[in-house]
Amino acid sequence: MAASCASNAMLPPPQESFENSKAAQEYLQVWARAHGYAVVLSRSAKAGRYLYFICDKDGEYRNTRKIQDEDRQRKTSTRKAGCTFRANISGSTDFWTITVTCPAHTGHDASNTTLAHPVHRRVDMASREQVLELVRHGSTARQIVPLLAQREPPLLVTSKDIANLIQSYRREVLKGRPHAEALLEWLEEQHWPHRTLLGAWTRRTTQTRTGCLFFIWLASRARIGLRKGVTSALSAEFRVLRASVPQNSADFPPPEDVLRTAEADSGGADGEVPPKVVPGVTRRAPPPHFQIPPEF
Repeated sequence: MAASCASNAMLPPPQESFENSKAAQEYLQVWARAHGYAVVLSRSAKAGRYLYFICDKDGEYRNTRKIQDEDRQRKTSTRKAGCTFRANISGSTDFWTITVTCPAHTGHDASNTTLAHPVHRRVDMASREQVLELVRHGSTARQIVPLLAQREPPLLVTSKDIANLIQSYRREVLKGRPHAEALLEWLEEQHWPHRTLLGAWTRRTTQTRTGCLFFIWLASRARIGLRKGVTSALSAEFRVLRASVPQNSADFPPPEDVLRTAEADSGGADGEVPPKVVPGVTRRAPPPHFQIPPEF
């Protein structure tokens, strides 16, 4: 006997025609979202004229690393349930149709929220820029999630989705460079007055590396005549870049040699202020034999 169809909550989409493939895919995904499931593209054929979709709970978990359950450090479960739902989109030019070849959903129930499906939590380019702008202004992932849910149209995501988006952006910015190198290049591009302290670092293995970055000193706002708010913008850019010396990199010293920045105090007479630690970097005192460079 063939697998029974799912409950009415997971009804298959009707056979409809559309002007292009994108419109058909959007309709299929919207229908699935409204009925408690999600579909993903399995494969395509004939230069994209045939698209084959499956339920996102299709397939079975494969233990490729042969790890026993009692040895797992992360106690997570799989979303794979062996669902048999199948749908196709086919067409050419200005006539595309959706055809359901297997309407049965097996091994799972309808979802109560779209958060259960990663494909429904994908962030488009406009939303991505909105998230990055909020990050630049100091918003955290937990603060961003409800803001996206309250907008029109609402976007339901998790804090992990936001964290992954920020991490992806950082990789784009760094382009494979160490964090400190990316920061130095950014300061040069922005013509921001700064001084660096380089030196040799000897590890416990007595291996000495030269050219290690120890400190970066930034000019205060009063010294270079910046408008109010520029220093906070720079600090926000640090949050995105995570411009700290890598703690586990063989090419850089441990975290006691830290990156520091300064912001001018509006009540100060000459604009000199004590250093302010960059967000995400541990505050430590410099080694006693290091001298702070002259004032700008």
